[in-house]
Amino acid sequence: MPHKLVYFDGRGRGELIRLLFAQAGVEYKDERISFGDWGAIKADKTRFPLGQMPVLELDGKILCQTMVIARHLAREFGLAGSDAKEMAVIDQTAETAIDLQSSIFEVAFAKDEAVKAEKLKKFTEVQAPKVLAFFTMWLKKNGEGKGFMVGDKMTLADITLYSVFEKVEGIAPGVLADYPELKALNDRVASAPKIAAWLKKRPVTAM
Repeated sequence: MPHKLVYFDGRGRGELIRLLFAQAGVEYKDERISFGDWGAIKADKTRFPLGQMPVLELDGKILCQTMVIARHLAREFGLAGSDAKEMAVIDQTAETAIDLQSSIFEVAFAKDEAVKAEKLKKFTEVQAPKVLAFFTMWLKKNGEGKGFMVGDKMTLADITLYSVFEKVEGIAPGVLADYPELKALNDRVASAPKIAAWLKKRPVTAM
């Protein structure tokens, strides 16, 4: 039975998982729930044990939490690193990227325009520079920044960065401009044949 990913009809937290499936070339069911329908079904603890998405259905079991799903699939697909040290750097990169994503979501979902402007200023001037400098340092430790975050092939680390940077650039355009190594890494991920094919065919949705 193929995996089934259940998430909103948007990129959000679920796109990382879709990108992992794309890079692995593994078929899965991409079930998309409309925002309008979510309220009526989220109390179903059989399908959504924590009352949230994404969830991954596999072999009759339900996996919750984005990064739990992502790490499980990365291990299954050979995208989790080759030893404990690589796995640690991959986890460090992915978790830090998800923290950055949470910060940009705070900007995106702020309803008051003055609050949104204040959060965006903090993001572009404080939060993003700190984290992007950290990523650049680690990228340069591996092949002088000309390859991937870990080892000599794409891993969960690079795919998580791409997924998060896509959202960051959508809300705060130009944030990556001062980080050419990260911009080049992003381009390498986007141009990988299987990911490029997914990006070309995926539904056009909001963030």
